[in-house]
Amino acid sequence: MLLGCHYSPRTAPAACRISAARSSLAWQFAAGATGVQGVVLSAHAAEPLRHADVRVEPGAYHASTDSAGRFQLSLPRGAFLVRIRALGYAEAQDSLALPGLDGFALVAVLAQRTPELLGCSD
Repeated sequence: MLLGCHYSPRTAPAACRISAARSSLAWQFAAGATGVQGVVLSAHAAEPLRHADVRVEPGAYHASTDSAGRFQLSLPRGAFLVRIRALGYAEAQDSLALPGLDGFALVAVLAQRTPELLGCSD
């Protein structure tokens, strides 16, 4: 077995493709909040991810999650791109528009970067 694919000397090497892990963000309006606050979790175990990197562009907005996977960023009104990364996990990103009155709470679920081999045959 080569990288999870079965190979038979009687046939040509198996054609395989790698499927990347998927991460996602879920947003919810948060009355009274300013900017963005949230939690980053592991998709595998639904456990908080500490030291995840949260970046908001444009600008130099940046935060790292605490031991409970939580973070908070104060942002002005405007349109932004939110990127969340953690070592060993696939990145999650989404756009966000803040009208300036209240903020958003988010839950980011990051999938581990363990590519699966798909389409393999004997």
